[in-house]
Amino acid sequence: MQVANVRMDFSYQQAFKLRIPEAYETLLLDALCGDATLFTRRDGVEAQWRLIEPILAVWLQ
Repeated sequence: MQVANVRMDFSYQQAFKLRIPEAYETLLLDALCGDATLFTRRDGVEAQWRLIEPILAVWLQ
């Protein structure tokens, strides 16, 4: 195995001749179409807050 510098030169737009939508374009289109794939589920968000709130309470005292 050898380690060496390489030039990474890939353009999706040039390779496939398609315009790549901006991240928020994709997100908004998915929201309008009802595709929740890129969105966090409610139970996941609530679990994250249960983890973070005690840390914030101590940190902000």
